[in-house]
Amino acid sequence: MYDAKRRGGGTYTIFDQAMHHRILARLTTESDLRRAVERGLMEAHYQPIIDLTTGRVHSLEVLARWPEGWPKLTPAEFIPIAEECGLIVPLGAHILRTGLAALARWRAMGLLEDETCVSVNISPRQLDDPTLPEQILEALQESGLPPDALLLEITESTLMHEPERISRIVSEVCANGVGLHLDDFGTGYSSLTALLQFPVQALKIDRTFVNHVDNDDGMNDAIVRSTIALAHSLGLEVIAEGVETPLQLENLHKLGCEYGQGYLLSRPQSEQDIEAVLAAWDRSGTSPFAGSVCDSGESHAP
Repeated sequence: MYDAKRRGGGTYTIFDQAMHHRILARLTTESDLRRAVERGLMEAHYQPIIDLTTGRVHSLEVLARWPEGWPKLTPAEFIPIAEECGLIVPLGAHILRTGLAALARWRAMGLLEDETCVSVNISPRQLDDPTLPEQILEALQESGLPPDALLLEITESTLMHEPERISRIVSEVCANGVGLHLDDFGTGYSSLTALLQFPVQALKIDRTFVNHVDNDDGMNDAIVRSTIALAHSLGLEVIAEGVETPLQLENLHKLGCEYGQGYLLSRPQSEQDIEAVLAAWDRSGTSPFAGSVCDSGESHAP
């Protein structure tokens, strides 16, 4: 029935062996996911967001990953299921607490500057949870970090379709100093009114558009150039996602993009691995693209 509805309604679907296998696979994944979340086994991986002018680490995005040693699943496979069955709420809370605790430790160790933040993704389903503001503020209190150490990432489509729920986050969380970034910008239908309504600090340009800024003729960077100009006219900063080539990095810097994130700089890595990367990172700020290579000369490109 649900398969027929997904096709637009007014149609029929025959239950066959292939559908049977898909249902069993989904039930297995949901069962494993529930077990992993309840036991606190889901892992947090970290991807640096780099200042393209100084090469310093501006922030670290905290991302949920499947437990090591389990049958491998990508976020694209388990996140939608977590959303559908409500497990995204406890999963999000776990990733938030883990990320803040790691940041506090790395600041204390001197691996990160006191201005460095962590950013966490907030899903529409999490916005349904009335206790979300309290969870966020309690996690900050437990970590001992100030509110401005945390950045919340909300997608462009969520901003457009869930304005009332975001207003509650803004009034109860962002008013205390927590930052707000707009993720996947360019893939939805944001209006200037919506952007001006909330205290968004930065736009994250979706990787789909970043892929077009490594052409020497400059013909395909019009969307990125216009987005950067729009953001700056509104007093917002810009983060480019999915930076994978040196030419993309160079062109984004020339276009005035403040920050970059992608495999060229560092892929998402476990807490232990990213700690080693941070220890070797060039934090001198003397090179515009110092962050792309460690002091040891080891590239973080895939």
